[in-house]
Amino acid sequence: MTKIICISTISIIDKIKESLKNERYLLTNKPIIKIKAAKLEDTILEKLKNYDSYIFQSKNAVISIRENIKYFNIKNNFYAVGKYTADMVEDIFSTKCYYPKKKYSSHELISEYNFNDISGKDIVVFKGSHGLSHIKDCLEAKNNVNEVNVYVREIDINLLKDNDFDMNKLNIVISMSNDALKAFIKKYKHKLKGYDVALIVPNKRFITDECDMFKRIRIIDDLQDEGQYTKIIRELNDE
Repeated sequence: MTKIICISTISIIDKIKESLKNERYLLTNKPIIKIKAAKLEDTILEKLKNYDSYIFQSKNAVISIRENIKYFNIKNNFYAVGKYTADMVEDIFSTKCYYPKKKYSSHELISEYNFNDISGKDIVVFKGSHGLSHIKDCLEAKNNVNEVNVYVREIDINLLKDNDFDMNKLNIVISMSNDALKAFIKKYKHKLKGYDVALIVPNKRFITDECDMFKRIRIIDDLQDEGQYTKIIRELNDE
């Protein structure tokens, strides 16, 4: 039986499990990244009402800031990198939240809403510590863009056990977090030598020289489509 180990949080993990329930796969969900909300200074919170646009890079960013909704001006523009993040924004803030319809990413958000054409705006981006700064990098030349790190990631690599992997089977590791992947490689690069281990990640920036421990690597095109995951899993299993 092929073993699938998910080492990061995936919002549709239950749908993936359902898609595979009648097949010979053992899916273990062990997200080794824990999220801890950051304590924000009053000076940061008091400035929130002055921004023209609020951009959320993840669901974790929404969850971590929700206790401070009184500081927001809900008449202003709300954006999110993906649909599930936008849904959470709308649920918590009771306002419209825009997101890219074709592909969920910072690049697509900027492209779809012509962010490169705007200027003179005050924009705040909510993200996790060490998260990507692509949005700020693209917009700060023409606008006042601030990033607020509303949460930190804590890694519990010990959540993974050696018996989560089988030397006689195909092992598929799924990681949507670069931090989780780096921690995994550090612990298991040598331990899993000789194992048949494949990797599924969201984009090519995850792939470094250290990834040579994986026999095969696949990239997910649509993070919110369980069919993409099951298709790749089946293909890896059949190779």
